Amino acid sequence: MYPLNQLLTQRSIVARRVLDRYAAGERNFQGQNLRGVVLRGQCLCDADFSQADIRGADFSNANLSRVRFRQAKAGVGQPWQWTARLLASILGLMFGFLSTRLAVPLVSSDGSELISGIASIMVLGLLCWTINRFSLLKGVTITLLLAALVGMTTGILAVIFDYVRLGIITLYTAETTVLCVGVVGVFHLGLPIAQALTKHSTLLACVSAVMGAISVPTLASGPLADNLTPKGTVFAIIISLIVVRLGARFAQQVLSGESRHALMRSFTIGVAAALGTRFRNANLTEVDFAQAQLCYTDLGAACLDYGRWDGAYGLALARWGNSPMADPVVQSLLVWRDLKGQFDLSRANLAGMDLSYLNLQGANFKGANLLCTNLRGSNLSHANLTLAQGLGADFSQATLTGACIEGWAIDSHTCLADVTCQFVYRLEFPRTDTDDRERYPSSGVFNPGDFTKLFQVVLNTVELIFRNGIDRGAIAKTLEHIQATVDDRINLRSVEDTGDGLFKIALGIPDGMNKAQLHHEFKSIYQEHLRQIENRYQAQLSTAQQQIEHYQKTTSELTHILRQLTNSSMLEVGQAATDDRRVILTFWDGSLEQGYPVTADIRLGALAEPLKFHASLPPIPDLAVLYQEWQTLYRQAFGNCSRIQFKHHQEITNVSHQELYLLAERLVETLQSWLRSPTFRLISDKLREKFLPDQEIRILIQTEDIWLRRLPWHTWHFLQDYPKVEIALSGMTLENNNYQRPTRRRTRVLAVLGSSSGIDVGVDQQLLEALGRSNIDVVFLSEPNRKQFHDTLWDRQGWDVFYFSGHSYSEHDGHSGVMQLNAFEQLSIKDLQFALSEAVEQGLQLAILNSCDGLGLAKELCALKIPQIVVMKEAVPDQVAQSFLEYLLQALTTQKSLYSAIREARQQLSSLEDQYPFASWLPTLFQTTTEAIAPRLSSK
Repeated sequence: MYPLNQLLTQRSIVARRVLDRYAAGERNFQGQNLRGVVLRGQCLCDADFSQADIRGADFSNANLSRVRFRQAKAGVGQPWQWTARLLASILGLMFGFLSTRLAVPLVSSDGSELISGIASIMVLGLLCWTINRFSLLKGVTITLLLAALVGMTTGILAVIFDYVRLGIITLYTAETTVLCVGVVGVFHLGLPIAQALTKHSTLLACVSAVMGAISVPTLASGPLADNLTPKGTVFAIIISLIVVRLGARFAQQVLSGESRHALMRSFTIGVAAALGTRFRNANLTEVDFAQAQLCYTDLGAACLDYGRWDGAYGLALARWGNSPMADPVVQSLLVWRDLKGQFDLSRANLAGMDLSYLNLQGANFKGANLLCTNLRGSNLSHANLTLAQGLGADFSQATLTGACIEGWAIDSHTCLADVTCQFVYRLEFPRTDTDDRERYPSSGVFNPGDFTKLFQVVLNTVELIFRNGIDRGAIAKTLEHIQATVDDRINLRSVEDTGDGLFKIALGIPDGMNKAQLHHEFKSIYQEHLRQIENRYQAQLSTAQQQIEHYQKTTSELTHILRQLTNSSMLEVGQAATDDRRVILTFWDGSLEQGYPVTADIRLGALAEPLKFHASLPPIPDLAVLYQEWQTLYRQAFGNCSRIQFKHHQEITNVSHQELYLLAERLVETLQSWLRSPTFRLISDKLREKFLPDQEIRILIQTEDIWLRRLPWHTWHFLQDYPKVEIALSGMTLENNNYQRPTRRRTRVLAVLGSSSGIDVGVDQQLLEALGRSNIDVVFLSEPNRKQFHDTLWDRQGWDVFYFSGHSYSEHDGHSGVMQLNAFEQLSIKDLQFALSEAVEQGLQLAILNSCDGLGLAKELCALKIPQIVVMKEAVPDQVAQSFLEYLLQALTTQKSLYSAIREARQQLSSLEDQYPFASWLPTLFQTTTEAIAPRLSSK
């Protein structure tokens, strides 16, 4: 203990000396030996530790703003390196001993022992191969499972045929298998750590393994020493060297960053960083790590704003936590500082980073987070800044010639002083059938200073885009209303007609006003004034003949209602009359780029003849682009706190809210404009003619197009006037409800609670347990394996409802999806097709997948003819998923139809949209049969 106490005392003296010198005003500590020094929580601002040896030093929670660590050497201290060498030696000795144990049967004259030895070597080879091929955990699991299967089979055969030797072979192999798994598991767990801490771990492990194999005959006693010949010792040495080499290869794979060993790499770096230099929770604002060695340095939760990393190395082996610096692309950008457009930085989080005086010509910053980023003097010519969030960013003296600035977000804190710019582009992609990207200015170039003056004005401007023309009277009334209710300083700056019905209106606003809120309010009030004007014009243009037609239509509707009331006794008890009031919109072969032919099949009631109309929708490729942009930003904002495993948790920012709302508003406006197309208006007019606003109507959209399935159909303007309408999706064929549904006295619900990593499925279980009334049985499977799930679906009693809660995702094309059953198993619908088909035969009526990104899963479930399916079309925050289940069950237990229950649950989700925007966009109903049947979840 004395050398250790002496070392600690010496380090304490060094730390006290540094603090005393700093307190005396000294800031130069270049080249100091600070190994293992503890300076936790100290204030050392502006100090210079260039070329210092800070391996093993602890700067946790320290204030190190503007400190220079140029060419400093961080990482693991020397005591831990010796510890790692000792660890490697111990691991090698362990394997030398194990190799001797495996070699004994190989030189035995007994045939049973020889077979046992060969079997053990095969197990060892399988174990090493699977660990290197997959991962440590999977390798151990696969080996144990296969060994158990083979051992069970041979054991049974030994009992059946009374073959004692086979039983002895089985027992010996089982014993050595467990020993191999234990020793190899520890070896592969420890060797990467040892190799991370010291360079000579592999050599030491090899030497120790050979020494262990040689020393066993000398040290051992009993049968092991008696049976081990020089030939066996040679076998033991060969076995140990081969496996140590494979272990070293595994360690190299772990440290080189191969994806299959990501968990082991994270563990290894975490352990090494905990023993190395620690900057955890430190304030490293404007720190200078140029050319520093940062291997196995803990920088988790540290403030790294405006740091300099030129030429630093070992960043890939540092511990970053949730910092944006964990991104290898960001590391390369900050280390090499000359990308010349070769890296894609779209959606990158570069907030608070020092990118000053970099060559970023042609770089793609689409959607990047540039909040308070220092881009002073950088070359951004022809860079893509579409939707970049540049609030508070410093673009002073930067070059922006040819940059695309479509939808970029800047504010009064964004610095544009002395920007060099001849022209910019307002659009990322050209207009349809043109090469026009809205060059600005349209001809010539900016004079020096013009760009700064122009966009400094734009900072206090809200730009509104109208894609289908404008009504100037409605614009004027809206502006008057806004000035009277919001702020009288708001003024109209410009109205620009850019062609193709596209108008841009610029409003001048005072400093500090919420742009997103004003944008939303102006559009809403304008739509209301526009509707009033349209109604007034419609009333003025009404002729006597139109009045007669109106009366005829009203009389026809009253007669139809009377006929329905008269024949209401013919309806089946418990089935709502609205079940027969439906519209099927069939979108035939087409695309958003080509347009769609559409057929409307309208059912007015049980007794009325169906009506069929034909229409079409024109091409609108912008709709897919808008949805993709909205989807990308939505997933970036909410994927981390949802029932989908995307990325680490981070809170959504106000900037994300603003961009999400603006994109969503453009998406909805474009969708509504498309559905108002003259070629589609026939169907819309017929729906208004044939149905009354207070009637419950089921609209079924038949399509296989993934983009049509993703659209927010519930925002269709028709639904604003018909509040009791709900929309469902289906494939191109609908099955008739002509099979006999099995009769059960009690409704049976199978609730599968999948992997709960990062989410709380316990709330779902509590809500479903509340259904346990007199006529409802709920069976729970919590994180089942594939066989348990499969066998339960085959239950001959059958199921009425299948419910899944947990993690899931769908392929981008929407053709398939995967459910995460537990921490180790993912399952596709194809893996369950026979069991689910049997469940449908036994009366399965409804599948509810309360998990993320379910469109691909729904498509596969529709192919299995499950009558009705409810999924979430995008990533769903955990709180939204729980609330949706609660609202849906409340509606279904009051004997409402499934359509009504979905609509009611969607409307109730809107109360969460201040915290979880677009929650009401997520629930999506699919139907595969001609009739909709709600499950019996009521005790009545």
